[in-house]
Amino acid sequence: MIDIKQKSQIFEKGLHFLEKENFRSHDVSDPYTSRFFKQINGLKKVALIGKYLYYPFNLMVMHQRPLLSKILGVKSHRQYPQAHAQIIRALVSFSKSSSKLGYLEQAISLGEELIAMRSEQSKHYAWGQPFDWPSAAHIMKANTPRATVSSQCAMAFLDLYEISKEERYLDIASSVCQLFVEEFHQHLDEDGDICFSYTTQDQYIIHNASMFAAAVLLRTNSHRKNAQWQDLGLKAAQFTAKHQLKQGEWYYNADPKNLNTRVDNYHTGFVLESYLDIRDYANDFFKFENVLNKGFEYYLKHFFTDNAAPRMSDHKTYPIDIQSAAQSIISLCRSKNKDHHRLAERVFAFSLNHLYNEKDSRYYYRIYKNGKTDKSSYIRWGDAWMLRAIAIMISENPESNNRI
Repeated sequence: MIDIKQKSQIFEKGLHFLEKENFRSHDVSDPYTSRFFKQINGLKKVALIGKYLYYPFNLMVMHQRPLLSKILGVKSHRQYPQAHAQIIRALVSFSKSSSKLGYLEQAISLGEELIAMRSEQSKHYAWGQPFDWPSAAHIMKANTPRATVSSQCAMAFLDLYEISKEERYLDIASSVCQLFVEEFHQHLDEDGDICFSYTTQDQYIIHNASMFAAAVLLRTNSHRKNAQWQDLGLKAAQFTAKHQLKQGEWYYNADPKNLNTRVDNYHTGFVLESYLDIRDYANDFFKFENVLNKGFEYYLKHFFTDNAAPRMSDHKTYPIDIQSAAQSIISLCRSKNKDHHRLAERVFAFSLNHLYNEKDSRYYYRIYKNGKTDKSSYIRWGDAWMLRAIAIMISENPESNNRI
């Protein structure tokens, strides 16, 4: 097991790397932002020719992403709201465990930058990805408010509020709650339970996005009582609970017209973490203990190899992805279960051995079945997520006094 001092050193080195990069990087999405891809995406439904252009491009993205980005000339260098949110949360968490000063002040400074990144496409506080994104139906414009991004940003401001008691951070989270209430589509099932849409511009029925929104509504409600937030948050949690499969897993989405039966690592981890948030902040209303236990049972059984490599899905190991590693550590540690925490330690050790550049203190993107490692580092996808994972591993360790 890597001791707490070593973890803190890895945390500080990783933070220093991100500081040197001005909290910027290129991104996994770069090939999809090219003009060439947008033309192909427009042709993918054209009979006979569309699939012969679109699917080879997707294969290139999957297996030759750095080369393809170079060929297309689309290597970006951006800051990402989602990454800022993860780093803020990491700094707040680490500040509680470290005797050194300055981490909270840095989190507050990054919070100001995050406020400046808000989307102009809503009257409420909202965030999206700073690039055009291909969806199943059409290209989503840059900064379209997303449940996944807006919720992570709201959680960062709630972290800041809880440690500083600065009311304006709670105001921001409350605004995000109203964003979900007023601007996101709410798919209503026959029982009156709901699933929040992925963005303000679609009607997708995707579990992890909806659960992120539910967790924000219920956590914010714990500080600023609002019957509507509580009601909608619980209805969204109940919707996903009802769609849990017999063994404990969830499909990626619940759209009966276009059911995506993928069951992968990090999206499962997002759902589990959201239920943990709800348990922590809505404990008087929490009725999902069996759902959570069953979900973790499936997660532990299907998503890790014998040497603690985080598997991509419940049916295949590769590619081994840095976000799967980071979210595994977060979800396992936040469960406050000693056995889960020990597994998280092993996942971390695997990540350092196989997905970490010790010289630069950055994390690699993926390992493929053929043994090839994509050594690209993406702040939004890996480095920021791992920074928070380390901070949580330190702060949530049930077998230490959590002080550095």
